Amino acid sequence: MPAWYFDSGASDHITGDLSSFDDIEPIEPFTVQIGDESKVWVTHRGPVTLPLVGGHDIHIAEVFYSEAFGNTCLLSVPQFTAKGAELRFKSRKVQMLDPKGFVVATGTMSGSGLYRLDQPQHQAFSAQISKSGTDITDWHRRCGHTNHR
Repeated sequence: MPAWYFDSGASDHITGDLSSFDDIEPIEPFTVQIGDESKVWVTHRGPVTLPLVGGHDIHIAEVFYSEAFGNTCLLSVPQFTAKGAELRFKSRKVQMLDPKGFVVATGTMSGSGLYRLDQPQHQAFSAQISKSGTDITDWHRRCGHTNHR
């Protein structure tokens, strides 16, 4: 299961990981401009259900797919807030609250300074090496977050 990161600069939820989708449908391809002003193609969309720590799931009705994102998975803070969620960032943690004020998801700041969605850890581990420049650090730099070291 790939890691998902909260991104305040992402206008939509997006991933390059096909296995994340509950269902997926092709759409009329379109390009999105990312932070470094380059463009990538979006070709599919579908719902995604993400397991959370504590045994609950979060269901996201529309997530876009772009092969160019590789295993990078971004959760759009603007999309969540447009739907009435509130995100609170404090002490290396983020809490996402529903409109009634209940915490529905949490995240923890990773070593790279990005907030990773808290999800259950699996026993099986795998390593992936990317030579194409599509890891989370590259995308963070591309999206214009220049404070990344």
